[in-house]
Amino acid sequence: MKNFGNKKMEIFHFIKNYGKRESVGSPIGAPKIVFLWIVLLLGLLIGCQTSDDDEPQLEPYQSELDQLKAAMEPYKDFDKAVADGYDIDATGYRTGMGHHYVKLDLVDGSFDLLQPENLLYVPDKDGKMQFVAVEYVVPIADMDHPQPAPEGFTGSRDVWAINTEFNMWTLHAWIEMDNPNGVFDPMNPGIPEIKENKVKLLRQDPGRTLPPIQRHPPKVPGSPE
Repeated sequence: MKNFGNKKMEIFHFIKNYGKRESVGSPIGAPKIVFLWIVLLLGLLIGCQTSDDDEPQLEPYQSELDQLKAAMEPYKDFDKAVADGYDIDATGYRTGMGHHYVKLDLVDGSFDLLQPENLLYVPDKDGKMQFVAVEYVVPIADMDHPQPAPEGFTGSRDVWAINTEFNMWTLHAWIEMDNPNGVFDPMNPGIPEIKENKVKLLRQDPGRTLPPIQRHPPKVPGSPE
C-alpha cells in the first residue's frame, strides 16, 4: 500500500503543478482538466493493481498449518502428550528427525489434519523434550500394490513418502521448528546427530534389529519419579 500512496501523491502534485504552470499564461481549458483527471484515475487504478501484486501471497496450505499449530499447542508439554496417548517411542532418536511418539488409537488408515498419529520431540541440552513436528502415517495393506497417497494438505507441496520399514505412507510437518528443506520434508538438518544413537548403530548392522518399542505410561500425580 505504500507504493500505491506514493504513486497517488505523485499524480496529484503533477496535476497541481501543471495547473500552476498553465495559469501563468492562460486559464486551463475544460478539455485539459478532464484529461488530467483521467490521468489521475488511471494512475489510481494502476496503483491498486500494483499494491495487490506487492501483497505477500500465502501458500494455500498455510491456514491449515496455522490450525494444526494451534491444535498442537498443548503438546509442547511432553507430559501432556504422553498423558493423551502419545506414549510409544516408535523409533528412538533419529538424526534429522528426533523421537517419534505415536498414538496407536489414531492409526486408522485416514488423514485427519488436527489428529496426527506421531509427535516428534528432540531433547535439549538438559534432556527436556522439545516439540518440533508432527507426522501423519497411513498403513499400506499391500506393499506390492500400495494405495494412492492420502490427499493431505491443500495443494501439491505435501509430498507423501512410503516408509518401507513400517509399511506406511508418511508425511512430516515441521510446525514448531524451521526446516531449511521445507516444512513437509521428512529430514531436518537442524536435528543433530547424537553419538550414542543406538538406533542408528543397530540399523547399520544388518544382523541386528531395532530395539523393542518403549511404552511410556502417563505419570500419576503424587507418584515418585
